[in-house]
Amino acid sequence: MGEIEIPEGLTTAVYLARRKGAGTLVLCEVDGLNDKKAIYGRSAIARMLSELKELFAKHFKGYGEKLGEERLYSVLPGSGDHRTTADNFRRAVEEFNFLGELKSFRATVSIGMATLAQSGSVVKLLELATTALREVQAAGGNRVKLAPKHRLGKSERNRPRPK
Repeated sequence: MGEIEIPEGLTTAVYLARRKGAGTLVLCEVDGLNDKKAIYGRSAIARMLSELKELFAKHFKGYGEKLGEERLYSVLPGSGDHRTTADNFRRAVEEFNFLGELKSFRATVSIGMATLAQSGSVVKLLELATTALREVQAAGGNRVKLAPKHRLGKSERNRPRPK
């Protein structure tokens, strides 16, 4: 994997979740977004992304919300299994009618997740969640995947943690 850019706010979100003891990074992207732009137009997609952000905020009560124009993220505090919450959000999006210029349309999302316990750094956390997201998309999308357990390397285990 090439150089990974850490989104603004993600480091702070991870820090806040770690202060609570544990957490999970959730990454979300709309499936087939470029095709939807071509069919429904940029203004309809901008509205859809705005509505999607609102739905996302209702489901995920964590830290953070938007990565770039087309990806949403949240760092959920706590050690619980957040896959059910992610799947409930995925189903809510699948059933939602987004407003197009002439008619409404549906969308689906792919979700990749990684736990803070699986990573020694924000970079590794983002890599793990991104890999899970890409695997879901390669499998056809409209799914949720938690990254498999990652064995921390020596340099990751010995890193000082923020207090």
